[in-house]
Amino acid sequence: MLRRSLRLLLPPLVLCAALPATGGEIAGIPSQLPPSVQRDFELSFSNDFLGRGASLDDFRTQQLLITTRVGKRWITNIDHSILTLETDDAEGRVDQLSFSMGYEFVQRRSETSATNVTAGFGVRYTGDVYGQPIQNGFHRLVSSEIELMPYTGTDQSDGTIWVDAHHMDEFYRSSSGDWSFSWWARGSSLVTSDGQWDSTLGGYIVSNYNWLDVWAGLRQDWRYGYERLVEAETADQEEDLAFVFGFRLGALIVETVQQFNNDASYGQLRLVSEGFSSSEQLALDTRFSVDGGFVVPDVHGYIAPRFRTGMFVSRSSRWSEHVVLDFRYGEPQYKDNPLLYVESFQGTVGLEWERPVTKNGWMSFYSGMGVGWRQEEALQARELGDATSGAFDSAVVTFSGGLRFLSARLGDNWQVRANMGLYGWIPIDDYNIDLDGSSVGLLKPTIVLNLGVTFDRT
Repeated sequence: MLRRSLRLLLPPLVLCAALPATGGEIAGIPSQLPPSVQRDFELSFSNDFLGRGASLDDFRTQQLLITTRVGKRWITNIDHSILTLETDDAEGRVDQLSFSMGYEFVQRRSETSATNVTAGFGVRYTGDVYGQPIQNGFHRLVSSEIELMPYTGTDQSDGTIWVDAHHMDEFYRSSSGDWSFSWWARGSSLVTSDGQWDSTLGGYIVSNYNWLDVWAGLRQDWRYGYERLVEAETADQEEDLAFVFGFRLGALIVETVQQFNNDASYGQLRLVSEGFSSSEQLALDTRFSVDGGFVVPDVHGYIAPRFRTGMFVSRSSRWSEHVVLDFRYGEPQYKDNPLLYVESFQGTVGLEWERPVTKNGWMSFYSGMGVGWRQEEALQARELGDATSGAFDSAVVTFSGGLRFLSARLGDNWQVRANMGLYGWIPIDDYNIDLDGSSVGLLKPTIVLNLGVTFDRT
């Protein structure tokens, strides 16, 4: 019963990441955001849950972006994209992993206008970066079809240079001062050492009301220099004129990009934090919290209530301490075999310690450990049903560590934070079994990337 309940309560971000997508942002450049919004930390999930490609699972099928400000002008950007192609003539997949740094050469803000010009450099790797197990792990989690396209064998790293420029100018404000309308223009371009060139140009009208922003306009993308089949087909589909509609509700941003001629329409769900330079002291003395999200590449969804305690940390300390109840469920792909999966359930109890890193509490560090129970069962996917190994279980020790970024206050008593870190589990027992001729190792130590949100009761 607990396992079924957890599967139903998995956060919406898990479902969004599992749906098929057909387009996305330029790999290696931060996602677009009105320059009036300060982006100090951002988690961005690009997919077609707001596009029209729900029946299509090709091209840039999933994209995850993590953007972080380092100091007042430097930013870092990590992009992971999964590219797939399945046609009557050919099929295949390839992943792109990009890392870049940028410096804001122009950073001008006033009450009625904002201008940003950022230039940067980085590296883009094209090859096998866990895209297949991530995609199929999400698909299994929400009972969607698995994808069997093989990797093309591409293994290449390229340097990148890029520039991203925005300007927004207010042209109308209501007599009460509550509503305003502005025009916003954005242009971006990235060039790789392999001769590939990606560019986008857009123009939008933005309406603002306190914590609400709404924008709509047109965006044109261009892609040149792609020769390998999967990348070339993706580039052809992403090169088009599109209608863009987006809105921001505090820390949450939703945007949809609908192309006019091609199939690469998609949506984005983003969580943005802008408290790096805030002078306000943000609340970290939380009595109760709930974490939710997912882990990759061994995909699991999780829910973790946390309760404030003081067994080892006093109330006057900069550290806070919580008892954590952590529940996780997933069906991750077993290694590189798209026909083998491991149905997993885990429940633990533990302690977590947290301390602010910045003076205003915008960013905090956390670390924790726990003990509990883990169950795994190997599944072999077949056309006529799944062959199973039966369930094996073990006591388990867990550890975690990472960062939380305060994103928004929700009324007087709640706040929401983005979190990112590492999570690992070490089962006490392990098993090696044979499932219909395949050797499978169950209950093995694992470390994964943990991404999610935290809702705090202050």
